[in-house]
Amino acid sequence: MGGIAAALYGLLPRFEIGSWVVLGVCVLLELGWELQQISQSLYNLSPFAHAPKVLIGQGITAPFFVLVVIAAALTAAGLAGFRRRDIRRV
Repeated sequence: MGGIAAALYGLLPRFEIGSWVVLGVCVLLELGWELQQISQSLYNLSPFAHAPKVLIGQGITAPFFVLVVIAAALTAAGLAGFRRRDIRRV
């Protein structure tokens, strides 16, 4: 969610509120899944569906690393977009 917010803020600052919309949609998907009102394929749109459930002492699984790479890529894209803005320095 942080990567999505950074990408929107850096690349499309007018649509930065979209990060809250994405969070709200993910919360609704989670709620719908817990109440068994939506299908697995719809729930898979949420990044929370792919977060591994790791117990203490177990190894970290591949979905965790995939989520970290996606978050890093989105954050890097947001920082690159923020860097190309024309902002005056004082």
